[in-house]
Amino acid sequence: LHHLQTNEDVLLQLFGKTMSDIADNLFPEFAPEERYALMDRCIESEDAYLNAHPCDTIAYPDIQSTMEELAKKHRLFIVSNGQKGYPQMAAKKLGLADLMDGYLSFGDTGKSKGQTLLQLMREHNIQSAVYVGDTQGDYEATVAALREENRSLQQQMNLLLMAMPDLSPGPAQAPAEEPAPVTEESV
Repeated sequence: LHHLQTNEDVLLQLFGKTMSDIADNLFPEFAPEERYALMDRCIESEDAYLNAHPCDTIAYPDIQSTMEELAKKHRLFIVSNGQKGYPQMAAKKLGLADLMDGYLSFGDTGKSKGQTLLQLMREHNIQSAVYVGDTQGDYEATVAALREENRSLQQQMNLLLMAMPDLSPGPAQAPAEEPAPVTEESV
């Protein structure tokens, strides 16, 4: 394994990807089973390192005060493509854990970030949300989640329409009159 090397530029390209995608990119010469076992070892090493060291270098300026202000009026959640427990650990290290209402990550679901986002929204009965991300992958996840949710809503609407009786006018019924146009005088 000593021949395996990476650098900051390579790793920055992988931020926001799922752990299996990162393994596929970093260790393509290994069979999938070996690749993911190697990734699990990397995750264990990363967790040990992060638990032993401060995480303040990963935080944006004013993150604490911003999140405290948001938490006054909104429920806050973290969705991550990281390993199980990573968002909780990062939030704790950054002093944000008490502000969070929930977490869900790829390590919990094994699903894409978009699917993980939808699962978190369903589990916490979130009807409307603002998603703040920091990678192109975050944007793509929200687009994918919206597409999936719209497809789900469209399927539900189709089922509803199929279950409704046919209300269209038959040949014996006269067509409905056109509604009168709305004007200032009629309002």
